[in-house]
Amino acid sequence: MQPVLRPAMALDAQAAAALVVALSRPFLVEPDGAGADAFFASIGEARQAQAIAEHRYWVAELDGQLIGLAGLRSPRHLFHLFVAEPWQGQGLGQRLFDAVLEGSDSALPLTVNASLPAVGFYRRQGFALDGEVLTRDGIRFQPMCKSP
Repeated sequence: MQPVLRPAMALDAQAAAALVVALSRPFLVEPDGAGADAFFASIGEARQAQAIAEHRYWVAELDGQLIGLAGLRSPRHLFHLFVAEPWQGQGLGQRLFDAVLEGSDSALPLTVNASLPAVGFYRRQGFALDGEVLTRDGIRFQPMCKSP
C-alpha cells in the first residue's frame, strides 16, 4: 500500500510536531538537545498548527499514521521536509517535495536550510550551497538555494 499525500489539516499538528522532534537528532549540535530550546519551541504543536494554517503544508499518511511532511512559506522557502525513517530512501521525500512545490512561483529562487544528512538529497534537486554551515538555536544546518 502506498502513502497518501494531502494538504495538512489543523488536526495534523500534534503528529507533525512528534515526527519532526523524532527526526531532529541529526541536526542537533548537542546529542542531548542542550541549547536547542528555541528550536524545539519552534517545532512544537502550536507552531505546527500555525504553519499549517498560514503556509503551503503537505503530509503523507499511511493507515491513518503521519509518516512525512513538507512545508513551504513565501516567497519560496522550504522550511520542512521530513520522512519517517522506515520510509526514507523510497521516493516519499521526492513526492512530498514535488507536491508542496506544485503551483508555487517557479520564477523565484527556492531556499532551504538543509540538515547536513539531507544535503545530498537537495543537491539532486538542483540546489547549491549558499554559504557556510551555520549553527543557531542548538542546531546545525547548511543554507542552500536553487535558482529559477
